[in-house]
Parts: sequence; structure tokens; C-alpha cells
Amino acid sequence: MIESPRVIFCAGMKRSGSTLQFNFVREIIQASGQQVATAFQTPAEFTRNWKDGHYADAQTILIKTHQADFSDVFMAGLRPLITYTYRDLRDVYLSGKEKFGWNGKEDLCRMLDEAVENYSRVRELPDDVCLIQSYEQLYNDRRRSILELAKFLSLPLQDSMADEICGHYSIHRIKEQIDSNRKQRIYLIYRKIERNTPGFIRRLLKKSSWLRDVKNKIRSSKVDDSTMFHADHISSRQGVPGQWKNYLEASEIALIEERYSEFLVDNGYTQ
Repeated sequence: MIESPRVIFCAGMKRSGSTLQFNFVREIIQASGQQVATAFQTPAEFTRNWKDGHYADAQTILIKTHQADFSDVFMAGLRPLITYTYRDLRDVYLSGKEKFGWNGKEDLCRMLDEAVENYSRVRELPDDVCLIQSYEQLYNDRRRSILELAKFLSLPLQDSMADEICGHYSIHRIKEQIDSNRKQRIYLIYRKIERNTPGFIRRLLKKSSWLRDVKNKIRSSKVDDSTMFHADHISSRQGVPGQWKNYLEASEIALIEERYSEFLVDNGYTQ
């Protein structure tokens, strides 16, 4: 009988430290001597790929996702472990405004409704299946977060290795990693040019198939294959919690606090 590989999902909210948590988990697995196959997929996409035999040789499978409906995974007979991150929704929206251009009530409600829906799903999972960590913990106490993850995964981790991982993923070091990636630097230059190119010129350029191919190749370099950090992953505010107080409009704050009051109160986001 062939033993099934271990399946782990990192399924945090968007703009809530899920990529940082993903890298903590990836580093912990590798420190244990296990080989790990990684991908960014929804649970449903992973299940289809699993059934098609895409992971036949994998020892451990680590999937990054922002979706938290694992019904297909469980119905396929798999018993994954799930890690999840959440954050003050006011900071989530602020970060999304900068990263994705979220703007207005429609974007706010659509993205934060989805975030809270996924959060509610993982809260229903047993503690031995799902570990939930806050963004603020990941940001303020990386070492504790790493050791907590290692314990949850039942993988031994020496204190010295925890310290090494902790140092490797400070905001400053992550920024250095991104800046040293030549492909990602090219992407950022391309984005700057694109944003400053008049609309009518962009429309003309779209008609060139050669330029479309070049643009697609540049865009494909946006995400690092190993860490899954985007070229513009770190915000201009360096990820500091609580920056919504200085940058969100009063109407945006009021809408979030009214619509998502239960989530904010339950998780101590009352100030």
C-alpha cells in the first residue's frame, strides 16, 4: 500500500500575512528533511489535480490559497492540515487599495464579505485540523509564530533553526529578497512605465501581438516561484499594523465598523 503524501493548505485572508505564514511552513518542512511540492490553487483545483495524478511522487504538498471551502478535499478522502491568517479588516482594505486598486463601497463589501465568509469556514474546523494565527502575531512575534506552526505540524524544530527562519523573514530581509530578484525588478519598471503611459498609446500597443507576448512574459515574473512573494508585495507602509487610522477615509472606516462589527469585536479590533 502506497502511503498518501501529507497535504497542507495555507489559506489566509488576502493581505493578511498568508504568504509569510506559507514561507514559515515551507521552511519548517524543509528543515525536517522532507521534500515539498508547492502550488497556488483553490482547494477545488487541487482536488482535481490530485485525482489526475499530478502529485503522485510528492512527499509533502503545500498549497497556498485564499479560499477556505475544503469540502472537495475532504470528499476525496484526504485529511489535510490547514493554517490560516486573519487581520484587522480596516488594514486589509487599506492594503488592498494600494496593492489591487480596491476602491469604493462595492469593492470594499465584495472583498471583505469574502474574507469574513472564509474566516467563518475555518473557525468551524477542529483545532487539530486548522491553526489560526493573527497577522499582528506574525508581524510582532515571528519566532513564537514559527514554533507554534512547527508544533501544529508535529515537526521538530530546533531553536537555532527557528531563529534562522525568523531572521530570514523580517520585513527588511523580505524586501531585500524581492529587490535582488532581477525578474521582479524588471516587472516593477514595467509597471511604472505602464502607469505613466497615456491611455491612447496603451490602446495602440495592445494591437501588437509581439508586445503582448513580451508583456505576458514580464507579468509572469511578478511572483517568485519559491517564496510566492510578489514584486510589489511589501506596501509603502512596511506592513505596520493599524495604519488604517492614518489613511482610510472616515466613511470607509464607518462602513467597515458597522458592517463587520462582530468580526472586529470578536478579535479585539475595537480601537
